[in-house]
Amino acid sequence: MIAEMKNYIQDASRSFLTMMVSWMNHGVQVHSDRVQLAITEASSAPPPQVPEVSVEEEREPLGIRPKKCCIM
Repeated sequence: MIAEMKNYIQDASRSFLTMMVSWMNHGVQVHSDRVQLAITEASSAPPPQVPEVSVEEEREPLGIRPKKCCIM
């Protein structure tokens, strides 16, 4: 009786693990395909257009001008 139960549990565990490995491999393949597609599309796309920024614009974000002061 105990040996039969042990064999049943081993078979059920082996079956579950086999299905789990298959499910995980499928999920990995789907993710890998999506990443490959994104890389391919990104490499074939033209580079983004970046506007030129002057030094003054970099120092004054959001239109806030630094205060001018003197140190005595």
